[in-house]
Amino acid sequence: MFDTLSISQQQTDFKILSETLLEYHQGLFDYSDSTEVFERLENLKEALKKQRSILEQYALYANFIASINCIHTTCKNKIIRKDMRKTNFLLPFRTYYSNNKLIATQNYSKDSCLLIDTNDIIIKINDLPIQEIKSELFKMISSDGQNTTFKEANLRFRFEYFYYLKYFPQDSILLTYSHKKDTLEKYFKTISYDSLISKTNSKIKKNKKLKKEPNNLVSFFDSTHHFIYLKPPYPLPKNLLYHYKTKRLFRNIDTIYFNNIVIDLRNNGGGKDQSHLAGYFTKNKYTFETATCNVKHFKPKHYKHFLNRYSYYNFSIRIYKFIKKQNIYCKPKTYYPGNLFVFTNGLTGSAASNLASTLKEKSNAIIIGEETGGGYRGCNTGLLFLELPHSKMVITINHIKVKNNIIKEYELDGVTPHHIINVPYDHIDQTDYHIEKLKGIIQK
Repeated sequence: MFDTLSISQQQTDFKILSETLLEYHQGLFDYSDSTEVFERLENLKEALKKQRSILEQYALYANFIASINCIHTTCKNKIIRKDMRKTNFLLPFRTYYSNNKLIATQNYSKDSCLLIDTNDIIIKINDLPIQEIKSELFKMISSDGQNTTFKEANLRFRFEYFYYLKYFPQDSILLTYSHKKDTLEKYFKTISYDSLISKTNSKIKKNKKLKKEPNNLVSFFDSTHHFIYLKPPYPLPKNLLYHYKTKRLFRNIDTIYFNNIVIDLRNNGGGKDQSHLAGYFTKNKYTFETATCNVKHFKPKHYKHFLNRYSYYNFSIRIYKFIKKQNIYCKPKTYYPGNLFVFTNGLTGSAASNLASTLKEKSNAIIIGEETGGGYRGCNTGLLFLELPHSKMVITINHIKVKNNIIKEYELDGVTPHHIINVPYDHIDQTDYHIEKLKGIIQK
């Protein structure tokens, strides 16, 4: 299904990628020394000396890109995304991955015979243990440092997608799974994404288009436990309206009655810096983060292969390079004297992770949840998109390094919580374990 390029084309693509990364990516050596990076580049080059399909190349590129250990440096390919819609790779029932377990979330019957039941646990796929498969799929998912919570979060509902990218299309898959206290082995025919969608389209068409809920900063007040729950929008904004809303909120809070605030950063992948929001939880001005850009040239050597290079966004980024170092300050606002709690999980990244990191160190914040997917030291940003001319692989290139103003060392590469939440899987259970943990802490 996927084209095979010539070795010459593959090597040309590799040269463009390697030269651009070395020239333009500011965080290439954040988590690996130069010897390791050059060794991985050489391994990729050698692998591309053999003719590969676009899908095979994607697996190679994704493994290398993920080894940079930068959550913002990713690999995508529109050709694969388009063709895989028609390719059989999905199981005929939905699954959920959690805590090294792949769990069926639907019953599946054929010829009036129940083959798999909800909450059956898949032990092996084609004789490979799920944990062994997981280790291979982890190598294809970018994260900051050796962080695993972001990788785990990506596999929760997309295990089959990454399995396809690693092990390629298969018309049927042999599953070993636990079913009613027995261990069974059966072949299941795979289905395509389009066929899955066609089954649900009729239901969707019957429903009217849902209006998007407004992104209000305050989601609710809990008068019983005296806390205010804030859910900052994603992507995190930085504009006058957002600043006005936060300013009005903190001016009107009855701090005697509502003496607890929750900032929920779960599933928030970032956006603009949140030094303004952080200013309500400090009495002193400090450097929130430092942005540096040390690009040597006004244009990279292979600038013509960047997408949207004439957009206002990319033009602004190119101009930004003249600012070699820029301190972003957190300035005190209407100080909130109560308790602060921050919810995080593996999908808390970029600016949201920066905010969690800074609040953990510079305020009285109590972090509840999972280690953040984004790094506690900071991140690489200024995303430019390099499209390789032959394989059409699109690689994000980051040429701005953001460093958080932190001193303490955490155990892991993400922001580590004070109270860890390991959410058990049960597709019926709608309990918010973060909120339940919060209520327990407040009542003590």
